[in-house]
Amino acid sequence: MMIVVQRALGAFISPNPLASHDKFAHAVSNALALNSLTGPAFEVKTGELELEFDSKTLVAFAGDSEVYVDGRRVEPWAAYFAKERVTLKTTGRAYISVRGLRGSIRRKQVLKSGEAYPLEQLNGINESDLRALRVPSTLRFANGDWLEAVARIQRHLGMVLEAVRKGAEQVKVRVGGGEFEVWVLELS
Repeated sequence: MMIVVQRALGAFISPNPLASHDKFAHAVSNALALNSLTGPAFEVKTGELELEFDSKTLVAFAGDSEVYVDGRRVEPWAAYFAKERVTLKTTGRAYISVRGLRGSIRRKQVLKSGEAYPLEQLNGINESDLRALRVPSTLRFANGDWLEAVARIQRHLGMVLEAVRKGAEQVKVRVGGGEFEVWVLELS
């Protein structure tokens, strides 16, 4: 399995969060892709990145951006299956993590069209799991220690993924004039 860079403007591959400008968003994109938090990610700064895949691949996005998966616009701060390509455009900074991205990436490097990166084939994720692999707006900012914030997101993702796998459904409720998303699991 391979990823091929089709277009890269203001785009880099960063070996780990410590080499990235936004450590928090880098680590969150990896958490959403169910990778090691310290794994590599693609970083885009005021630019665009288009990646092509040779098979169905789990991709995750963190940061304020315009994201397209297989030609369909999707929300950032979530994970999706891509069958052919993803495009990310940003006027700020955003990150793309790809499940199983590997290679000997030792330092942050500028991406070039035509470059290819190998992927490990990892199983165990199904379409229904994707409902759990998104970050609520209330958790999208580090607000202090980025490691603690990422740990909160990992706990959240783990709990929601477990609930989804047990059959939980997401509903919206209004409380005090605000609308909130909650997960409901019927217990027998």
